[in-house]
Parts: sequence; C-alpha cells; structure tokens
Amino acid sequence: MRSTFHPRPLRSFLVQRSKFSCSQFPYFNSSNKLDVQYQFKKHRLTSYTTKAFEKSPVGILTHAIRQASVQGVHPFDYKHLQTIKQQPQELHKVIHMESLALTEEEIQIFRLLMEARNKSGSKTVLRAAGGWVRDKLLGLESDDIDLALDDELGRNFATKVHEYLVQEGESVSEVGVIQMNPDQSKHLETARLKVRGVWLDLVNLRAEAYAEDSRIPTTTEFGTPTQDAYRRDLTINSMFYNLNTGSIEDWTGMGLSDLRNKVIRTPLPPMDTFLDDPLRVLRAVRFSARFNFMLHPDLMEAAALENVRLALRDKVSKERVGTELDGMLKSRDPVAAMRNLLRMGIFEIVFQVPQGSTLPPGRHYAGPCVAAMKASHELIQELGPQFFTKQEVRMCLLASLLLPLQDCALTVKKKKVMVPGVIIKEEFKFNSKDADTVVALHSAARELVHVAAELGLEGVHPRPGVEPAQTRSEEAGGGGYPAHLCIATGLLIRKLKEAWRVVLPLVAIQDIPCVLNLLDDECNVNFDLEPKENTFEASRRASLTHQLVHMVEAMGLERAWEIKPLIDGNTMMKLMGLTKGGPKLGEYMDAQLRWQLQNPFSSVDECKERMLKLIDA
Repeated sequence: MRSTFHPRPLRSFLVQRSKFSCSQFPYFNSSNKLDVQYQFKKHRLTSYTTKAFEKSPVGILTHAIRQASVQGVHPFDYKHLQTIKQQPQELHKVIHMESLALTEEEIQIFRLLMEARNKSGSKTVLRAAGGWVRDKLLGLESDDIDLALDDELGRNFATKVHEYLVQEGESVSEVGVIQMNPDQSKHLETARLKVRGVWLDLVNLRAEAYAEDSRIPTTTEFGTPTQDAYRRDLTINSMFYNLNTGSIEDWTGMGLSDLRNKVIRTPLPPMDTFLDDPLRVLRAVRFSARFNFMLHPDLMEAAALENVRLALRDKVSKERVGTELDGMLKSRDPVAAMRNLLRMGIFEIVFQVPQGSTLPPGRHYAGPCVAAMKASHELIQELGPQFFTKQEVRMCLLASLLLPLQDCALTVKKKKVMVPGVIIKEEFKFNSKDADTVVALHSAARELVHVAAELGLEGVHPRPGVEPAQTRSEEAGGGGYPAHLCIATGLLIRKLKEAWRVVLPLVAIQDIPCVLNLLDDECNVNFDLEPKENTFEASRRASLTHQLVHMVEAMGLERAWEIKPLIDGNTMMKLMGLTKGGPKLGEYMDAQLRWQLQNPFSSVDECKERMLKLIDA
C-alpha cells in the first residue's frame, strides 16, 4: 500500500515549481492528505513551464488547486480532481503557469484587491487585462491597470474595494463611473478608482449579440474569458493575468505568439472588429509604430474597405482620433504610422481638409505630407537626441506633416484662417497653442528661407516671386550679418520663443516635391516612402540646420524674446520731445527694438544716441 503524502511538502513543492507565494494556496492545512507521492516521484521535472509538466498529473494537480481556489471548493475533493483530470490536454495553450515581474506596488495593490474580495464574500475572479499584461510581458512599466470581473459589475466591486480600504485606512479615491455610450463605440460601463496612487479601471467580462446589419451590440451580458478576449481590439491586448491563480491566460491562443513574432492582428475577422469600433484601425497603427510590429495583411486589407473608412470618418469622436494620432507622433516610428495610414487609404480621412478651403477639389496631399514628415524625421535622427526635447520633436513632426498645406486657407466668420491650424484644433481637438505654434512655424519657415538664401546657404529654396518682409540694408548687425537679416531673424525668434529651433527642419525640407506648390499644380510625383533612410539628404539638411544655428548664435539672438527695451516709454517720450503717448511713440519704440535686434549687446547710451539721430533725420 502506498503511503500518503503530507500537504505541507506538497505545498512547498508547488510553491517552488510555480514561483507562487504560499498565500495563494489558502486551502492547505495539516489535516489535508492526498495519496500523490507516487505521482510526484514518477513526474519530477526540471521546468514547470514545459508542456510536459502541464500535461502531467503534477501539472493537472497544480491546475486543480488553482481552479479550486477560484471556485471556492476543496482542492482535494475527489470529484473536483476527476473533473480537472478530464479537461482537454490542450490546457497549456491557454493557461501559462509563469510569473510576471510585479513591482512591490503592484503586489500590494493586488493583495488589497484580493483581501477586499475575500472580506466582502465575493466569488468573482479578478483578472488584470489588456495593455497592462502586454506591457509586463514586454518588460515595460504601465501607468494604470484594467481589471475584468467574471460575474460582477465593475461599480459594485469597486464600491466593495473602496469600503474595505477606507476601513483599513488605505489611501483610495472615490469611485467614478464612466457610462456606456454606444454612439461613440463605448459599449460597457467602467468604474474607476485610485489605489495607492495607481488608477484602476474595473469592468465585467462581457459577451455581445449583434443585429445582422449592425456592429452595435443589441445585448451585452456577462461573458466568459474567451468571449471577452475575442471581442478585444488586438490579440496582444487580449490576454489576462489571473490574480486568483497567478497565471497568464491567452484565450485566443494567439496573443503570446503574436507578441513573440511582433505581429499586430485582431482576434476576430478584422472587418468585424473594426466595424465594432472603427477607432481600432488607428489603435492597430499606433501599436505597430510604438512596438515596431508588423500589421497583418488581413488587417491592412480590411482597414482599406469603404465601409470601414466611412465608419472611421462618421462614427469616431475627434477627441479619440486626436489621442491616437498623438500616440503615433510620440511612437518609436511615427513615419511608419503615417505610411500605413497612406497605404490603407485613410490618411486624407484622418487629416481631413475642411470643405470650402482653397485646396482645389480632388487634389491629393497625403503623399507630399508623409514625404515631408519622413525627411524631417530622418533629419531629427541625424541631428541626434540632444538637439530637440521630446515635445519639440512632436511639434516638428506635426508641423512637417502639414507643411504641404501651409498655404491652404479657409474663411471663417469673414476671417482668414490657415487649414493646418483648423485640422489641429478642430479635427484632433489638440489645444489652441499647438495649432497656433504650427501656423507660426510655417510662417517663420517662409521668412527664414529668404534669410538663408540671401546668405547663400546651400540647399535652401525660396519661393519664386515672394519678397522678404524686411527692407534690405547696408548696415551690419550682430556677427557682421546684414542688419535687415538680423531684424528678420530676431522678430521671428521673438514670435516663436523657445520653439525657434523647431523651425529649422522646416527650412531644410522645403525642397521636397509639392511642398511649396501644392495649391498651384497637381502633384504627380511617385513618392518613395519605403522604410529606408536617405542618409545623404539627411546629412546635407543637418549641415544646413547647423549653419542656421551658428548664424542665430553669431547674431546674438538665440534668446531674442528676452530682449527688453533699453529705454522705457516715459524716458523715450522725454528723449524724443513728446508730450503724450500715441502712434509716434509706438514708432519710436519699434525702431528701438529693431536697433536692439541689430545690436543685442548695446548700452543705454548707445541706444539714446541712435534714437536722437532719428530726430535729426
């Protein structure tokens, strides 16, 4: 007769092999006995992650204990073990008994959630879902955690957590509820609360039913993990981390493999997924650019379908589109994101020029826009990471992307407004500062091109027939440069302030075909937008950029917006013999500023002498 096996060595073995803590096996105590010694001796394995272990009696037993913890039954109940033993041997394709590298903060948050669950008597299974699991598997940190509940509404469980944490004296926010909004493709109510400084979003697992002619759910009800996983946007976002058992769950069977193989695909046929929420097209593009993953061909084909393109145009809020676009601009490869939008045929839907603008009807602009951004991105890479801040890179890419539309205007309430600013502010709902900065960068680039051209800098292309704003002067300014060029440069830097360096790439890429004349001629250039760098052009443009920086520094104007009048208004009135302020005083103050831009290191006495000469003149 075989001897029985005491549970405490069994617990130690399981903890050692599965890297779980003892607290995750709460049913073990000294009275529990099970005749499993023979099985352990027969199936001692070196790696708990192998498929052999998951299929072995020991693996089945481990899963039995986990499932028992979830189901609230005794792990050594004979009927329960028989049920587990009869489960399909393909379990390893879904449940992956491997640990995540949790931070101490995450460990404590999960502990509090489980304590709140147990204290309230809830039997729900807690699963961290989506992006948090993906980022953890990639070795990245995540700012917030999405939690999926198998049999309870998010707001109900969030209330229980809040009550428990308040009793325990823990720091926790009030429970907030984001209501469902089917018109904006938000089909599920979400509860939010902050625990120990980390935001948690809580929802229930869901299953959906659809009418034949619609992807808006007619019914939404509690679902299984499999149903919930398949209704998510991408396979890499469809995995769960089961807090009750400490295991990774990949119910689509594709999430982990796609993560390893760097593939972006949808769990369901992509057209169904996109019509459910058209924003998922942009999310797929953003994740592809963020992680440098390949978009699956089926996904690319579905995104280009007319009904998907129209749904993206009509159904998705502008704020959500703007959020995705901002993520693309900040991603590892923003050019790849724009290139994919172009290939899908949705670039001009995302970057939609308003009706009534000066852009000729039917004039396509996607190619020149992506080409301009590609050239700018290559230049930024050539200049190195120290040249721009992350925010400056974002603004430079956005301004470059819209540079071919720089002359496109629209009349709004009898006022002329530039289309790039309208797109940024109205189509993406970015802040007004972004819109104003891009329009100012475009204007400054046009002026700075003429400055560079007059100095004979190689590689600049001023627009034919457009004269510079400042009258030519024979006087010399800072660094020996012509005075009128110092004035022009100083004025544009005063307008742009810290962002003045961002304008330099816009000057350097003006030679891109169709950037300067998109409104005049149909752009028939076949742009080569393949992901290969033109190192010669990038090096040439970087050289021009450095020459412009040297020019500004030699002029002494790199912080021109900080230049204060050497002579204040009252002193100027006395000096110039004025009895009151008015247009004449304004002219004198403006003349003083221009002289200071020519001579940024001059003294008060020198400035007074210069102003008195104006009276004599």
